[in-house]
Amino acid sequence: MRILIAVDSNFKIQDITKKLMHFLELYNPGTLYLDVFHSYEPPIIKGINMPNTKAEIVEDERFAQINFMRKLRHSIETQIDERSQHRYIVNTYLEEGNFFDKIENQLTSKKYDLLVLEPTQRDSFEKFFRKNKVKHLIEKRHEPILLLPKTTDDQKKSLRIVGLIKNLDSLEYIINLPVFKLARPEKKMLLHFGEHITNHPEIDTILTKEGLTTDETFIEYVKNNHNKHLYIIDHQKRNGVVDFFKRNYTQNLLASGDMNLIVS
Repeated sequence: MRILIAVDSNFKIQDITKKLMHFLELYNPGTLYLDVFHSYEPPIIKGINMPNTKAEIVEDERFAQINFMRKLRHSIETQIDERSQHRYIVNTYLEEGNFFDKIENQLTSKKYDLLVLEPTQRDSFEKFFRKNKVKHLIEKRHEPILLLPKTTDDQKKSLRIVGLIKNLDSLEYIINLPVFKLARPEKKMLLHFGEHITNHPEIDTILTKEGLTTDETFIEYVKNNHNKHLYIIDHQKRNGVVDFFKRNYTQNLLASGDMNLIVS
């Protein structure tokens, strides 16, 4: 499986690694291709007339970013060695410029099974989804996007990957996604939220509660569920995902806590 991990230099290296390892525990030992990507804006220097000084400041920032990526790569490799039997190759990519412009270029250059994103330390999930660049990325790209929670409080809880099934088309789509298909059988689950019970033997149905919509029933299930689930939301028309996250009920959920989510 080839995964692109997009990081921000404000993140704590240990937190990134812990969240990644928690996710990788869903899978039996195999070969992982992990590309770690970061883009930064060069410093804007004002009031300095000496070219050499400006060049030194720019070079110092570049060195700091390279050092960050080097430490992050070492941390990921160390944790995989200590906590799993995965075979792996970790590559790092450092770019100058706008993050969303550069990440699209990276996604176009290779075929990825998953893109990993995390809101910055300043952003909650609901603020994250308000950004036009985020909406564009979700609407236009076809790679499943894993949204990591901002905290590592629940790392001790066992994680399961849950495909949310709307119909038979979405069932076929989700079960063939590498991120779901390659997961350990005991870690996989298929759920359908609706007004009627599905007859498919592998799908569990959560009936829509009286007085609630199907989306609201799902949100209530997430809030009341004490297990740690990674939900796959299938909206092959990506604007459906954006609309989902615009709803007040959804934004209240995202504002109240962390949620493991894959937008596919």
